[in-house]
Amino acid sequence: MKMKITLNLLTLIVTLFIINSSLAQTSSHSSVAVSIGESWLPVNEFNPPEAKKQNGNTIEVAPPLKNVLEGVSFYTMKATCDSDNVIFLKLINTNDYIVTIEWQLNPNDNKTLINIPANTSYQGECSSDNDTVSKLIFKNNNESESFNEINYLFKTVKVLIAQ
Repeated sequence: MKMKITLNLLTLIVTLFIINSSLAQTSSHSSVAVSIGESWLPVNEFNPPEAKKQNGNTIEVAPPLKNVLEGVSFYTMKATCDSDNVIFLKLINTNDYIVTIEWQLNPNDNKTLINIPANTSYQGECSSDNDTVSKLIFKNNNESESFNEINYLFKTVKVLIAQ
């Protein structure tokens, strides 16, 4: 009897899960990002810190997280907003304090500054009223020019403790 009740309960849970996962979702946004066959990709531009810890006769080395700079993870994704090709930037602050991210797209531009609260992430979106989010989208109309700007961004990026 107990086995039959457990089996019926399990069947009910699986059925509800299948129904829930098959429901279509609609969006009321006028501008939706369409991924160009990609997902979030790690930047892989930064050299990992030389963090070594001795544990008895063994030395433990942190894994090489090349997309992390001072506790902030950096990711990019190519997408299309309306008819424009864009590159989104995603930033994840894993620190227990607010950080300021600073960069330039080319030597003649002003520095871009973004404050990210502790243990928070921001990512670019097609249309956003949030000033921080709007700084995380880059037009990608000229592929080589955009590539140069993004490369320059990651050569100049700094993670600072917010004042």
